[in-house]
Amino acid sequence: MTWVSWRQFRPDAIVGAAEVLIVAIILAITGVHLAHLYTTLHTQLASCGGQTCESLRSGFLNNYRHVKLIGSMLIGLPVIIGIFWGAPLVARELETGSFRLAWTQGVTRNRWLATKLTVVGLACAVTAGLTSLAVTWWAEPIDKVTATRLSPAIFDQRGLVPIGYTLFAFALGVLLGVVFRRTLPAMAGTLLGFIGVRMLTQYFLRPHLITPITTSFPLGQAGGIGNPGAGRSATGWNT
Repeated sequence: MTWVSWRQFRPDAIVGAAEVLIVAIILAITGVHLAHLYTTLHTQLASCGGQTCESLRSGFLNNYRHVKLIGSMLIGLPVIIGIFWGAPLVARELETGSFRLAWTQGVTRNRWLATKLTVVGLACAVTAGLTSLAVTWWAEPIDKVTATRLSPAIFDQRGLVPIGYTLFAFALGVLLGVVFRRTLPAMAGTLLGFIGVRMLTQYFLRPHLITPITTSFPLGQAGGIGNPGAGRSATGWNT
């Protein structure tokens, strides 16, 4: 059953592997140079002051602006996986009637479903995890300079968060596929449901999880790295 599930999923797996490989190559080539620029910036900020420091920070952040869009891809990647990997997983079998053949081959329904969920679900987690790992490593110098690692938009593009969103989107797609028993309605429902949950979490649930901490400090303190600017306030969550 595992072999059959893999053969059915193999074209999608090839597409996912190609996406991870392309992203990894782009980020590896540009990430090494970005890390070098950050080291240079850190040295320069140790002896600058006032407007000069702000100019240095702005100049650094302008590097590889087009590559930063790859991080934004992690916001849309979970719902894409949910739509194209999760929704058709069971709905396609029910829609075409092929489940009748699968259930008469000596494989129980529970094993049939569990195997499919394990194979594709693991592929979803690996794809999102490797992409998130590459983006998190690449963006580390930028996150240190901007000190926005815990801002909602950036938080969703780093670490384990994309993996969690991806598994949720995958599970939602599978669930709607079982409920609707049709691929296209399940795909549309996954898109709308995921967007609704993301908006609800970001704008209504997350602000109430932990009280934000606001700190004000002058530019140049702590070497200048990560300071928003003189007289400004930096707000974050103590997570």
